[in-house]
Amino acid sequence: RAERSEGELAAVLAEARQGQEGEGGRPCVLLREGRCSVYAVRPMACRRYLSRSVDSCEARWKGVPGEGAIEHALLAEVGRGAATAVHAGFIGAGYDGYSYDLRLALVEGLEDPAGEARWLAGEKAFSGAAESRTPSGFSQKETLARLKAALGGAVRAGLVALLGGLVWGGGLEAAEVPAAGVAVRAAVVSGKQWRKVRVGGLERSCRIYVPEGLAAGRAVPLVLVLHGAGMNAGMMASFCGMDEQAEASKFIAVYPNGTGMAETFLTWNAGGIGPSREKPDDVAFMRALLDEVEGAFPVDRRRIFAAGLSNGGMMSYRLGAELSDRIAAIAAVGGTLAVADPQPGRPVSAIHFHGTADRIVPYGGPGRWGRKNLSFLSVPETVARWVGLTGCPAAGVVREVPDRFEDGTRVKVTTYGPGRAGAEVVLVEVEGGGHTWPGQQPMVGLIGKSSREISANQMIWDFFVKHPLGRP
Repeated sequence: RAERSEGELAAVLAEARQGQEGEGGRPCVLLREGRCSVYAVRPMACRRYLSRSVDSCEARWKGVPGEGAIEHALLAEVGRGAATAVHAGFIGAGYDGYSYDLRLALVEGLEDPAGEARWLAGEKAFSGAAESRTPSGFSQKETLARLKAALGGAVRAGLVALLGGLVWGGGLEAAEVPAAGVAVRAAVVSGKQWRKVRVGGLERSCRIYVPEGLAAGRAVPLVLVLHGAGMNAGMMASFCGMDEQAEASKFIAVYPNGTGMAETFLTWNAGGIGPSREKPDDVAFMRALLDEVEGAFPVDRRRIFAAGLSNGGMMSYRLGAELSDRIAAIAAVGGTLAVADPQPGRPVSAIHFHGTADRIVPYGGPGRWGRKNLSFLSVPETVARWVGLTGCPAAGVVREVPDRFEDGTRVKVTTYGPGRAGAEVVLVEVEGGGHTWPGQQPMVGLIGKSSREISANQMIWDFFVKHPLGRP
């Protein structure tokens, strides 16, 4: 301050304030009742993103957006991932992890008459939060590069997930994951549980929901519920609401975790994205996981099913093609066939849900503007291929679902079958629907409309009930 004139200080302050408020044009999705739901003291990234104080955040954004979306616990996961990366980068550079950024420090320091006095007295100069502690040998250039890389990676992953509509869920609660091989009695322990299994040199995990009131020794169905790209098991459970269906229909819901970044932004080796040979063998993982779960729970081995969203829907098709000795029937929501040459060992029935306005996995396939490393079939191609694999008639029976809600969607159900061994293929076409799970309200509008005309969970379960493995 002493080295600059009042005019120069005013110019610095104006520039800092402009930069500080530069990205304040939209609300933070992590606010709850106007307060940050992740950190008591906001990290640097939040201060760049929001206005200069929690109070002004509350005054500006309280109640926005509507319908309680900012209070959804799943939204915290993306913010937590990005903030954690920044936090770790700061600590690695020797800083206080909750430090101010420079622009905010300038604004507060220059506007607070007591700031300079506190600084000269060796006290915290800023009134709102902890001050940075610069370590010896500190290199601003290297630190900024590391922070940029950390934040950029987290934000890119978060944006990919956000634009894919795949970020809505809770993180892996590692403290609740039992060691591999530890049996859990399904008839005694109900609710959410976690398990691990080691496959191909990797330790993999899954979230399990066991409904209440299962009779001891009575075998119950099992549904694998596969998350989309950029999600994890907890996110998927919240996105699709299958726990409620499991409770009502008395089946065990198993949410496996794919592989990827920080147990949060995970994917499946389902085909369609890059060379599969360079990725984990997720079919082998599912086989090992079923062995593990069947050894711990009273599973009806004739009634093991797979349902998935997006990349998880693609994985459901892969399981139908390559694990047909274990998977009785499959369901895909917003995910098409991506393996090049599916050859199931038997006809596997499938139900497919897809929005015609899906911009993430387009109804008509990747198209000419799709990324070069993406290769998956369109919805019509997927259905036709699976109809052929199951020996179903090429012409389906069409049923229009009554339009009861003004939600911008209409639903048409086309049923193909019966095919070999009574197999069926069902296409549930959601006109105007986005990359959503029908019957479940999406947390943001970016992923498109979700139909209220049907419940994907109920339709999936009703379909699975009709198609056990083999004949009684």
